[in-house]
Amino acid sequence: MMLTNSSDCDHDFQRNELAKIISNLSYEYEASYFKELDNSDYVKFFAYIIIIIGGLIGNISVILTVALNRSMRTTINYYVANLAVADALICIFCMGTHSFGTLTRSFALGAFMCKFSTFMQMVCLLSSVLTLSAISCDRFIAIMFPLHVRITKQRTSIVMQIIWVISIVVSLPFLFFKKLILFEWRDFVEPVCAEEWPKISYWDKDLHECRQIEQYRFTYYITCSIVLYFIPIIVMMTAYSLILWKLWISEVPGERHAANINVQYRARKKVIKMVLVVLIAFIICWTPMQIQIYISALQSEAQSDKWIEQYQWISNYLAFANSFINPIIYGGFNKTFREGFCIMLRCGYRRDRFARNRAIDDPGVENNSKKSSTLFLTLRGVYSSIASISLKTTRSRLTFTTGVTSSPSRFTSKTINGTNKNSSQKSNNMEMMPVYHPNGDGDTSPNMKDTCVSIADGKQLL
Repeated sequence: MMLTNSSDCDHDFQRNELAKIISNLSYEYEASYFKELDNSDYVKFFAYIIIIIGGLIGNISVILTVALNRSMRTTINYYVANLAVADALICIFCMGTHSFGTLTRSFALGAFMCKFSTFMQMVCLLSSVLTLSAISCDRFIAIMFPLHVRITKQRTSIVMQIIWVISIVVSLPFLFFKKLILFEWRDFVEPVCAEEWPKISYWDKDLHECRQIEQYRFTYYITCSIVLYFIPIIVMMTAYSLILWKLWISEVPGERHAANINVQYRARKKVIKMVLVVLIAFIICWTPMQIQIYISALQSEAQSDKWIEQYQWISNYLAFANSFINPIIYGGFNKTFREGFCIMLRCGYRRDRFARNRAIDDPGVENNSKKSSTLFLTLRGVYSSIASISLKTTRSRLTFTTGVTSSPSRFTSKTINGTNKNSSQKSNNMEMMPVYHPNGDGDTSPNMKDTCVSIADGKQLL
């Protein structure tokens, strides 16, 4: 085999010869864009309709929940909303085009949609995968370096913009090499949406025929396979493995309350469950697509075996179904989105409960509702220190009980030891404990129930 410049290997020459042959032949099917549907076509069509409707409802719900609830506007939720935008566009451009393709033999959407639909498919798929990787990196930084690195909304916005720019740039070749080719049969004009990459031609001496290689097409597909699959898989597996290791060996700082241990256990369980589901769903949905990419890169345009066509449909469907599964993972497994969506629909969930669940479901993420709780704990520590000093001087038994006020701007006090003696009692037998209510809504938060701190014989009981 050797390269040659012979006119027999010229691509335009071969196409013109093929056009002459086709013009003298009749179209082998009925002269129509649509085909006669069998049972398998109906199954494929309705399978696409299910994930299109479910994917649109789920992803739009996630987007609206983040957009309409101010307390949901955190860095991690911005990434999830960005993922939902990409998945919603996949439902429209990817699934919509492929579902319509199950009804036709040829591409009936025109030259513009031939280029634009494939371009948008690549943009949305790539942005979805990169967003998944960004989510894993965001959680990795928030949990591994909570005090050293500050994840701001501005940085998150920049990362999301970079994701979309990269997705668009990588997908640009489809705008140039995706074309609508018209095969003019004697009784029908058949439009076919196909890729036309620059070809390298050579003469095969053994077969005595001209052969062509689309070298750029092979390189592009292999590169996309690495970028879309292998690198994100490595990034997510590494990030989530380190996150699990960190959560597993870490301990709750400060005093080991039973409530703190329970919260830590629940947080670990939620993270582990979500991580496993994300990775398993991603690998199951995208591995068949990567195999298809290698098959498409190695086979020629003329090869179209029946099993290859069936496998191509299954791999495409699984990859698109990941956009349907993602809202279930990030919404169904996370109380934040479930309760946030219910708040949006006025389902009666309390906002203080919603804020507490957000703190549990999104560990390491900025939470403005924690500021008041931090103030409460700081005040409690100050007055406990004052009580310790008083204990040494009076050497009496003191019991402090926190109270809850109806206003965040006032302090209340309760008598100690449960007694209600008159004011003539000596002051060294009783102390007043100021308490600050962090919620400020007049309701008693379940997390701020009356807490009794007893100091007896120099020991503090919690």
